[in-house]
Amino acid sequence: MNEAINRENLSEQEPEVKIETYSNEHKEEVIKLISGILEEEYGSKDKNRPDLENIPDVYQKDNGNFWVALNSEKLIGTVAIIDCGEKRGLLKRMYVDKEFRGKGAAAKLLETLLEFAKSKEYKQIFLETVKSQPAPNKFYTKNGFKEIKALPKELEKFQFSKLNDIFYELDLE
Repeated sequence: MNEAINRENLSEQEPEVKIETYSNEHKEEVIKLISGILEEEYGSKDKNRPDLENIPDVYQKDNGNFWVALNSEKLIGTVAIIDCGEKRGLLKRMYVDKEFRGKGAAAKLLETLLEFAKSKEYKQIFLETVKSQPAPNKFYTKNGFKEIKALPKELEKFQFSKLNDIFYELDLE
């Protein structure tokens, strides 16, 4: 009986997740993960994602960055922050493989991003997503993000999709 309990406890443990700064060795896996989620789960027909073809130049400049989450060397998640100036950042490309959702990977990605943002003295983090996806919205509000009517006008130039219809802000001060 103890053996059965121990095996059951092992299966309920959070998977081992390692967060790494993006490097081009992850490029194809990142594109596959994000495109798969957008197309298969969200039904997106738009396959134009030029930012994913050039992650270092889009995300890893100024005080921005892009991270990947790995489980046994398998890429299972991503998150990025764009430096929008004036100590403000835009959280982008937060995706986690369906198999690993609700198991701590998203929390580790967000924690990494927030630690980085604080080290770079960001004052605010913004994000945009869609109302039709309740799980991510619940995740963001649970983690302190407050819904706002729209992104500040000067941040609109960082938007990639006009489909996003809900916006959040996190005050880091």
